[in-house]
Order: sequence, then C-alpha cells, then structure tokens
Amino acid sequence: MGLVLNKQPNIQPDQQHAVFMPHQKLQIFLHMWEIYPILFITAFLRLYRIDTAAFMNDETIIFRMARDAISYGFWPITSNRSSLLAMNPPLVVYLFMIPAAVSANPLWGEVMVGLLNTTAVILAYFFTRRYYGRLTATFTALFYATSVGAIVYSRSIWQQNLLPFFTMLLLFMFFRGVVDRRKGWLAPAILLLGMLYQLHGSAILLTIPLFFAMVFAFKTIRLRDIALASILLLLLFAPFIYWNFATHFSDTKILQTVTYNQVVTDSSAFQLDRFFLSPYTENIYAHIDQLPTDPRSILVHRPLSHLRAFLQQVHDMMPQLLICAIAMAGMQIVLPWRKTSLAASTALRKYGFFKWWADFLATPYRQGLVLLLSWQTLPLLLLLHHSIELQTHYFIIFLPGQFILIALLITGLIEFIQRHLPDWSMPARWCLYATAAFIISAQLVGSTGALLDNVNGSFDGNETYPAFNDLSSLQHAIAEADWLAQQHHIRHIYISTSYATRSSLRYLAEQVKTPTTVFDTDSCFVLPSSPIEPAIFLSQPDSPLDDTIIKKYTKATLVDEPRRLGGNSFKLYILTTNPTPSPILQSFTHGIQLLSSSAHQLQSIDSDQQWLITRWRMMASASTAPRTIYSFHFQIQSGNTKAVLASIGCALTSIRAGDQLLVLQETSRNTPVARSITIQASSSTQVPATFKLGSLNLVSYDTQNIDQKTLQTADRKVAITLPTS
Repeated sequence: MGLVLNKQPNIQPDQQHAVFMPHQKLQIFLHMWEIYPILFITAFLRLYRIDTAAFMNDETIIFRMARDAISYGFWPITSNRSSLLAMNPPLVVYLFMIPAAVSANPLWGEVMVGLLNTTAVILAYFFTRRYYGRLTATFTALFYATSVGAIVYSRSIWQQNLLPFFTMLLLFMFFRGVVDRRKGWLAPAILLLGMLYQLHGSAILLTIPLFFAMVFAFKTIRLRDIALASILLLLLFAPFIYWNFATHFSDTKILQTVTYNQVVTDSSAFQLDRFFLSPYTENIYAHIDQLPTDPRSILVHRPLSHLRAFLQQVHDMMPQLLICAIAMAGMQIVLPWRKTSLAASTALRKYGFFKWWADFLATPYRQGLVLLLSWQTLPLLLLLHHSIELQTHYFIIFLPGQFILIALLITGLIEFIQRHLPDWSMPARWCLYATAAFIISAQLVGSTGALLDNVNGSFDGNETYPAFNDLSSLQHAIAEADWLAQQHHIRHIYISTSYATRSSLRYLAEQVKTPTTVFDTDSCFVLPSSPIEPAIFLSQPDSPLDDTIIKKYTKATLVDEPRRLGGNSFKLYILTTNPTPSPILQSFTHGIQLLSSSAHQLQSIDSDQQWLITRWRMMASASTAPRTIYSFHFQIQSGNTKAVLASIGCALTSIRAGDQLLVLQETSRNTPVARSITIQASSSTQVPATFKLGSLNLVSYDTQNIDQKTLQTADRKVAITLPTS
C-alpha cells in the first residue's frame, strides 16, 4: 500500500533534523498520493454551494463590521455580542477584513471560512504524519474530512468556525516544544491561544494542555519567550482592553452574574461532544445527531434509505472506539509497549516512581500522548459541571483530537499484532483496515447526504429558532426585487423583515441600486405615500400580517415568489396604496402626523391573529446610512385605567416623507379592547457607539441613540387619546 505502518521513532533532544532541498520537498509531496483524494473530499464537503450556508444575525454583524472598517474607516474594538450578553473581542472582524477588502459580497467571507477549514484538515494530516506515521495521518485526515459535525461548522461566517485552523497551529507549537525539544515555541503558542480565546471563550480550556507542555518542555523556555508572549498578548488585546476601560468594564459586571448561576452536574457535555463523532445529522442547521426524517431527504428516499442501519451502527460504534483509544493511549503512557532490558526492568522495580518518571521525561512520544489526552479529556470533565447552558459549538475546540486518537488506536493495534502475534498479522490488519473504511464510508454517506439536503432545501428550516436563512436565497430575493424595479422604472423598494432576516436584509439591501426601506414587521408596517406611483414590496415568508395589510390597504400584483431554502418562499409584489385620509387636527407637529381618527381592529385573513391599528404619516426624509436605524417609539395606555397596554418600537433603515407608518398592537379574542387608548410617541436615530482616538473612529457592536425627541401636539401635549372601534 505504500503506507508506513510503524509510528515515527522517538525524537531525542539532540537528534538532528534532516534537511531537504526545495526540489526534494516537492518530490516528497508529489509522491503522497493519498493527499489528493483527501484534499478533494475535504474541499468538496466544505466549499460546494457554500452560498447556501446560513447567513443570519451573527454572520451579518461580523462581515458588516469588517466591510464598514474597509469602506468607512470604522475600526472595531469589539465584534458581536455573545450568548452571555458580553461583547466578543474584535479579532474575528479583523480577519474578515481580508475578504471584505475584496468585495462587499459576504460569499467571499464564507469562502475564506471553507478554505481555512480545508487547510485545517491538511494540517491535521501533516501533523499526524510527522509524529505518528503516514497511515495514522491518512486515517485521521479522512475521519476529520468526512465528519458531519466538522462540516457543519466549516461553511458559515461565525467566529468559532475558525477555531480548528488555529487549533492545529497551536498543536504544532506544543509538539515543537515537547516532542521536538526545540526552542521558540512558547511565544507563538501563547499568541495562538490568545487568538483562539478571542474567537470563542471555550478556548480558555486549552490552557490545560499548555500547562502540561510548559511542564514537559520547561528546559526550552527562555525569559525572552515569556517577555515576547506578554508583548504579543498585550498588542492582540489592546483594542478590547481600550473598550473595557472606555465602558468602565461593563462586560466584567455581566460575566460576574454568571458566577451566581446555579452549577449543574449532568452528562450534556458528553452528548454534545458526541455530535462530532456522529456520521449523520437531521439537517446542517439543526446540529442534532439524529437520522433525517424529512420526507424530502436523500437519506429517506430509496435506495439510500437502506443505508440508515449502516449509519446507525457507526453512530453507536464511534464513542466506544474513542473510549478504547483513550484507554490505549493511557496504557502507553503508564506501561509503554516498548521492550526494556532486564537491567532496566530491575531498576524500574527498585526505584519505582522516580525511575518511571525519569524514563517518562526521556520519552517525548509518551509526553505527546499526555498532551493529546489532556486536550481531549480534562476539559470535557470540567464541562460536566457548568453554570451556563452548553451549546454544541463549545466543543469545536476538541477537533480533530478525537480522530487522531481513534486513528492511533487502529494503527496501534496493527503494530501490536505485527510485533506480538505475527501469525495473525495479515487477517487482523485487513480487518482493521476494513473497520476504518467502514467508518469513513459511513461518514462520507452521511455528510454528503446532509450537504445535498441543505443545498436542495430538503429540510425544515423552521424547526429551530430563529428560522434558517441562507445567503443564496436572500441575495436572490433582493436581486430580483432590484431587477424588477429597474425593468419597470420603479424608484423605491420596501422590504419587511423578521428577527431571522433583520440584520441580513438590512445589509444586503444596501448593495442594490434602487433605494430601499427595510423595516421590522413585529409591530409596525410601512407603505408608500402615493396611490399613483407604484413600488416594489418584498414580503417575508409566513407572515399573516404582511398578507392582511397588503390585501386591505393596497392594490398589489404578486409577481414572483423567490425560493427560500428549508421554508416557504418570499413574496414579491408591485403595488400602489389605496388613497389615504388627510391628517387630523389632533396630531403631533413633528416627525409623524396622525391619519386615523380612531384606532380600529384588523383581523388576519388566514389566521386567528388580530391587531389594534393606528395610521400615521412620516413628515421628514432620512436616507440610508451604515448601521443607522431611524426609530419611532410608541407607548400605548388604556384611556380609562391608564394601564400600559403596549410599548412598540418601529425601526426603519430610511424614511420617505409622506410614507405611511402603521402601528400595530396585537390583541386577543378573549380580552376586550379598551374603549379608548392614549398614545405617547418619541423619535430617535440609532448609530454605532463610537470612541475617538486621535484621528481614528473606533466602534463597537453597541449602538447609541441620538436626536431623541418626545413628540408633542400643537398645544404642547405629549399624548393623544383616541377612541377604538
């Protein structure tokens, strides 16, 4: 087979490294035939139709901040907000400034993620080949390349999706010091660890193998390495440190509240980590290690449906293999398989632990195994006790260690049988080869099926919150609306959004030629002013409110329904509004004017939902600007009891003077509506929170409100009372 079965010999501290000329290195690389199918499989599973990867809130924020830094000089000192409500450091934004400098299209950011994760697989191959042999490297790379869990986190613009690439670089640094016994590894290792922590806080657990590396390779550590590491860390965290000082360490106060949460001890860490060992997932967005159940899935249809039992066997087998691999590595550490002389065995018994420890320190191979086990086991045990809800992406930091250990188990058994049971060598070897092929084939079938299901939309994208939205579907809907406007010489596009599409559609709408107004349909709706001039309207999928208002207040023609992967389609209209009433006298004098003399109920045309609605006209215009939102806030009280019925915010990316603003308060059939309501209103503009440092404009994810105004009537009252009908 041309594959080396034996592990690479132990590397001693004084061992000289072979030096190859450039043409010799190229010749060696060209003869590694196995790297080509590995590279093809890896690149295909991570880059094929990568435009169908998720593009929602976090993905948009990261790429948008990177693009704004390139286009407007808004230099970030934080990135997006974490699930713990604390700010994330800005490194991920700086990394995505590379593709953002090429194009405003987020596709190139997704391509960068796919390429870095493809490179991570190749790095895993070369790392394992260097320290454990060619066959182990081949198995490791193929296990890693075909892992569904690894592929799930290899395609979208999410900071933790970059972890595997930097984790592999960190592993090289650890083994450079511990196994190769070379100096100069500590400063790069600590810098990489700082970068990993900036990408996701779970990387703090990698300080455990760092500790072991420093213990084993303490003779290679120099004072200048520690000084250089401190300087590099300070430079890396300088923007984030500045932000913390500027905000009086507000994040520290947020994180302190986590320590007061009740600590839970359960096995959820094992269940979540198992996702990366599973050969299948229900769909790429759900992150659940269950066989697909959607009738459209390729793994539900025949003939591939017959493979489901085959996939289930691998699903049950992989955790057991990992446990055996950990046990075997532990045995090699405690009781190395290498034969010892009679004198050495006698000395070991005589001096006990001290002799064993001296022998251990003289065996870099065993120390490398300790690094692998400290990476794969100790952090996992710590996560059994947690005060926050664990998520699947917290376990990306373990990639691809589990596959290295399983590959070591298979090749270690082959080596053991060859040495100690030579008569069984041939059948045992081919049996273990078949086991590896069985795993790789199952993972390849499961991951390819999941990828094709995602590309074709053969899954339910609404089964999680928020609902799935991919870049391709969003770009196609926006581009079609813009093309339609250009073809019919229509001058404005209105786009309704939900929580799942809010950030992404706001950003993508800025890339089209036709002016747009993007607004949230949670409790507000925007309609054009003129009953003569037509407008383009792009409606959200599954929105009874959109359908009801368009039918009641406009004359609309449904032009197309742009496809959305994993869910119902968007709706694209050309519409004109019905004639609007004149403003009433009892109205605000600035910002908005009241068009309705009473608040009336609106019943959904296809659901049980109903709303109490008031109509307003916007009086001033405001154009689209980067990360700028124009807001109106309404507080609605019962006219009789003064009880607060609703607090409603309306967020728009632009304002056209004369456009209608419909304010909606959802009501219940079982609750009587108040006979009258009292409305207070205010307006403001939301812009990025900026910090001046000389000529630099530093920005965070946070926003600040400017131009805040409380709206008043002509007689300087701050409230309007309306009857309901």
